[in-house]
Amino acid sequence: MRKSFLMPSSLMSPTDDPRNDYRLSYTTGITLGQGGANQALTLDGSRNVTNINSLTASSITAGSLSGLTSLSVSGTLTATTVKATSDIQVNGTSYSLTQLDRVNVTTIGTAQASKALVLDANRSASNIYNLTIDPNGTVIVCSTLKFWNAAGTASNTLAHMYYVGVQEGYGGVGWDNTNGQRVRIGITSQDGTWAGYPNSIYGGPYTNGSDRRLKTDLRDCPHGLSTVMQMRPRVFRWKSSDDTEPDSIGFIAQELQPLVPEVVSGDESCPEDENGMIAYPMGIEMASITAVLCKAIQELTARVEDLEHKAVP
Repeated sequence: MRKSFLMPSSLMSPTDDPRNDYRLSYTTGITLGQGGANQALTLDGSRNVTNINSLTASSITAGSLSGLTSLSVSGTLTATTVKATSDIQVNGTSYSLTQLDRVNVTTIGTAQASKALVLDANRSASNIYNLTIDPNGTVIVCSTLKFWNAAGTASNTLAHMYYVGVQEGYGGVGWDNTNGQRVRIGITSQDGTWAGYPNSIYGGPYTNGSDRRLKTDLRDCPHGLSTVMQMRPRVFRWKSSDDTEPDSIGFIAQELQPLVPEVVSGDESCPEDENGMIAYPMGIEMASITAVLCKAIQELTARVEDLEHKAVP
């Protein structure tokens, strides 16, 4: 005997095609909503989609969600368009899409927590507008250390460029941005101070600035013949010189300082570094001593002329 079966949306009557008598159309699963032609993907109650090998989308929107908070990709994630309805969140930090137009990363290796920066395969970083480095850290570790060191403000910046070679002292060049400050050629310590006292420096003549327009508070030199008579010209040898090098002639800064303090500079309390060198040794401005010698000659000439006048009957 033919029977009718009640289906979700229709009734099979005995007059239907016999081939359909025992065919049932049904949908298994738990339906939480309705899936229509305008839905590309309908999730189950857990709202999870797992074990997807590849997912391609022409556009991704956040809708009413607060944003994409977690994303773990072991392969490649490709999105043609990401609309600025929410932010991208990386390691707990949110970045607005107005700030990040594109994220393009090629993974060469593994970045660990102890690494501050991992470069690409060619080890190059180009087109960097601003690079800030911890002044207490090490920039590059290799056989020779080369880097820039700058500190201060835009109007008063002290900049050094130096390196440390293997079993060598410091070397490099730097300068102070403030007008009237020093240009430094460092050969003894990492502060960039030029200490060229161990050996001679060879070069052509040079001119000291002496324009009246650069000076003020002009006075006669108080140091003359009496000062010269107290000076102690010395013969000595540099500690860094070889035994075959000739002796040197000059003055000792500590001995000359009480007589002509204007020409002596440096810090006697400055300690030696690990190489036995002094960063700020005491020195003498030898060119200024010429004025003292000139004054002494003038005073001596005046005395000779006075004696000559007295000797005339």
